[in-house]
Amino acid sequence: MEYLVTMTTHVPDGTPAVTVADIRGREAARSSELAAEGHLLRLWRPPLRPGEWRTLGLFASEDRGQLEDVLASMPLRVWRTDEITDLWPHPNDPPTHTAAGASPVSTHQPDQAVFRPTLPEDIDWEPFPSFPPPAKSTVLCAIVSVSSDRLSLPSPS
Repeated sequence: MEYLVTMTTHVPDGTPAVTVADIRGREAARSSELAAEGHLLRLWRPPLRPGEWRTLGLFASEDRGQLEDVLASMPLRVWRTDEITDLWPHPNDPPTHTAAGASPVSTHQPDQAVFRPTLPEDIDWEPFPSFPPPAKSTVLCAIVSVSSDRLSLPSPS
């Protein structure tokens, strides 16, 4: 069964920043483990006010008891309250497959389960005829499909 969980975190006043950073790091590691186990399906960050920590999570588990065990295993739970909504299939829910027998729709490219920055050295720069020979160009496309041209000129020696 799937559950939508609204997770609201309240860090106690006076908690050292190093403690917060440690728990957040362990939370990220545990989230990756839960995703690999098939319990954590998606996470969303709704619009927040300054100082507010709230996350929406889509979880899968056999029942609410197993979901409680999953949520209790997450390090931020010590400061977090969870609001759980049971989710039931809707008759008009669109299919999660693109064709019969195809893999489920993915929000990432193959081998790209985590976001990685694109560095200049990772780009295949090409000569651009409208600029001097040392100039090179490429087209970069953002996730939101907004494109822009980028020009790279070598540093003067």
